[in-house]
Amino acid sequence: MKKSAEEDRLEFEAAIATMPEDERAIARALAAAAAEVSPQLTPRLFYAMPAFALDGKTICFFQSASKFKTRYCTLGFTDNANLDDGTFWPTAFAVTKLTPELERQLRALLRRATSN
Repeated sequence: MKKSAEEDRLEFEAAIATMPEDERAIARALAAAAAEVSPQLTPRLFYAMPAFALDGKTICFFQSASKFKTRYCTLGFTDNANLDDGTFWPTAFAVTKLTPELERQLRALLRRATSN
């Protein structure tokens, strides 16, 4: 049975709420950037990670360092994201700290990933 948009949003928020404060701040900055530059994106979970979808297809996801016991968080993009650049381009980015520059870069990546 397909979940409602409200159920997806609640699961998304619950996943973020379990993160340590520094990771939660990054995830919330990602959510704010998505709402600002691509309001058509909808929050959901992607393999238990907070993510955003466009027309039902996951575009990007946020991997918590603490949950996966890694050195840094990761912002990843799926093949549905419009990041293509020739024959070689990044699809994941390490994130260690929330800064104004990171927030600017999040907006730019989301804008590009959702462009036609």
